[in-house]
Amino acid sequence: MSEQAKFFILLIEWYSDWKNLSTKAVYEKWKESGHLKDIYDRYWIYHQEALENAFHDIDHLMETGSFLY
Repeated sequence: MSEQAKFFILLIEWYSDWKNLSTKAVYEKWKESGHLKDIYDRYWIYHQEALENAFHDIDHLMETGSFLY
């Protein structure tokens, strides 16, 4: 498994804990929004900074359709 895939799993797990949702619910939400691949592809940004920044960026994407950063 690639480092990107491992990080993505970690991101889903930690984001779901932060939002108090199941990992399945988070995955489905991202998939239904059409942004699952977009979030996956942000590995090069997200893995270098605090996860809370990634969480805020993802929330902004879900609300507005564009990334915060």
